[in-house]
Amino acid sequence: MSTNRANCIALITTGLFAATLLPSSLANMRETSRRIQCADNLRKITLGIDHYVSAGEYYPPAITRIPRNHGWLASVLPFVERADIYEKYDFSAHWCDPVNAAAIETRVSMFECPSAN
Repeated sequence: MSTNRANCIALITTGLFAATLLPSSLANMRETSRRIQCADNLRKITLGIDHYVSAGEYYPPAITRIPRNHGWLASVLPFVERADIYEKYDFSAHWCDPVNAAAIETRVSMFECPSAN
């Protein structure tokens, strides 16, 4: 009988110990998953830039001022499989012009840090 009681106490102690470690373990697993997602996003962006270079033989400009202000992200969109947004974007208008509202309000999760949410 005392062996069963000792086994029960050991089992309960082990369960309580595991229960205290489980939340931090799950948090670590989530953060590891986010890091993997971030690395994958960076890989996709890098491949998109490589495809941009292959198509035009130069890197996208950090910012264009002629005809209007635009960042490199807009130029790379079709090369990261987001041609749908690129087609909505009007490069003849300023980036914050209302004509570009639909394009700039569209979230591209690839350009966001998964841990920032």
